[in-house]
Amino acid sequence: METFTPEIGRIIRNQVMEHIHSQEISTLAIYISEDLAHGRGSVLYSNNDHYDGYWSEGNYHGRGTLIQYNGDSYTGNFKNGEYHGNGKLTTIDGVVKNGEWRNGTFVRGEITQINGAMLFYDEKDEL
Repeated sequence: METFTPEIGRIIRNQVMEHIHSQEISTLAIYISEDLAHGRGSVLYSNNDHYDGYWSEGNYHGRGTLIQYNGDSYTGNFKNGEYHGNGKLTTIDGVVKNGEWRNGTFVRGEITQINGAMLFYDEKDEL
């Protein structure tokens, strides 16, 4: 893994920022390949969003955990920077969506409400 320097930080800001929340990076531990984050690594943004997991071509890609400044957290698979595949989203107010995601959208699985009620959701049922 390369050592983080201001020069690498500038590369990351220029190449990755447009793909991931468009926010300043305050700390970074990631391998840089052809000016893009690649492999396994962590980033802490200046707004306190935190991602730890796998990257490909500057995007969250593969297994990872994203903890957002508002308290929401997602652990699961990412594809090109979006929730994709199996994953679990827990919101700050206690709602949990655990199941299959496609391009950032929850498509199938269990939803647990803040009152503890659980239901099964399938986007096909919405048609």
